[in-house]
Order: sequence, then structure tokens, then C-alpha cells
Amino acid sequence: MKDLLIVDLNAVFHRSRAALLRTVGEMTTSLGVPVTGTFGTLNTIFSVIEKGEYDSVIPCYDAGGNFRKKLDDTYKGNREMASTEHYADMSLLKEDVLPTLGFNPVGVKGWEADDVIATISRNSPAYREIHILTVDADLLQLVGNRVKVILFSSAKKTKMYGIDEVV
Repeated sequence: MKDLLIVDLNAVFHRSRAALLRTVGEMTTSLGVPVTGTFGTLNTIFSVIEKGEYDSVIPCYDAGGNFRKKLDDTYKGNREMASTEHYADMSLLKEDVLPTLGFNPVGVKGWEADDVIATISRNSPAYREIHILTVDADLLQLVGNRVKVILFSSAKKTKMYGIDEVV
């Protein structure tokens, strides 16, 4: 029995893309397709996979229609609108690149990635350990006997949080 890696795709993508935009600028293919976030996210995911013994990797993303936003239109209202390049880059990653590499990204309309991650982490008894890759410290609330959170900061810097580290 091995471990499961759950990736908070939106969070890792946003952090990776922002960091690369600050340091190297927008990266594009020869056809002008933006790939900054795709490159950074893949670099981060593969860096973590290289250090673990994962039987499965599940990237989770926000699929839109968040029920919290419907209840309160100010929910996450302080966030800037993403650019066209940002949306194109994220679509490329979750709809083309990850599936081509054998990953099956999961998103559920009406729910945030955090909700999907919590559901999977609490309902996957076949794995010895479950690791959640994110930049969101809110997910530390999911840490338990088998669940650990890998907080990603930048430049492949990560820290694993188990119960002791959270306490």
C-alpha cells in the first residue's frame, strides 16, 4: 500500500504562475499560447512526486459555480479578475496537459477544490498516507493520522505538516 498525493491545482497554479511572471515574465509556446502557470505547476508537482512514493496523484480544481459565492456575493470579492492568458494557461493545464500525462483532474461544479480535497482525503481508506500539496494553510485543518499537508512556498520549497507540526 502506497501514498496518495492530492494537488490543490488552483492554488499551486496561481502561486507558480505569479512567481514566474515576477521573475521571467510570461512564457509562451511558439504559437503564442501562454504556458507560465502550466510550466510552474508541473515543475512543482514533479518535484514533490520525485520525493515521495505515490501510487496515485489527483489534481483537484475549482469547477465554478461556487455555492458560497451564491450565498454571499462578497465571498472572495477582494480578488482581482484573472487575465485571458491566465484562463488560457489554466485550461491548457487541466484539459490537455495533465490528462495527456495520465493525470485525471477532478473538479465538481458548485464546490471549491478545498471541498473536493477534503472529501477525497476523508474517504480514501486504500492509502497508507494521503499528502495534500497546496499553498493554502487553511487545508492544515485536514491533517490527521494519515493525512499530511505539503505547503509549497516558492522555488520548490515545501514543508510537510503532520499533527505535531500543526500543534
